Formats: sequence, C-alpha cells, structure tokens
Amino acid sequence: GARLFRISRFGLEPADFRDTDHFRMLRDFSNDPDGFLAEALYEDEA
Repeated sequence: GARLFRISRFGLEPADFRDTDHFRMLRDFSNDPDGFLAEALYEDEA
C-alpha cells in the first residue's frame, strides 16, 4: 500500500489518513452537513 507523509517543522513524518485535515473536514461534513455549514458560515462572519 501507499505511505502517507506530512510536512512538519521536524521534516517529513508518517501520517495516518484519518489524521489529515481533509479527512476530518469530510468526516465532519458527512456526520452533520447542516451543522458543518452553519459553523463554517459563522467563522466567515467573525
């Protein structure tokens, strides 16, 4: 399988896909689309 790395201040580090921002954002949207959008729109107004 493929190996995933992330860039940190210490260089390249192995990463689990569940720990990526993209995965968390998609998971949060899938779990609660209305709540996700409400929070995203609220943050844009602040």
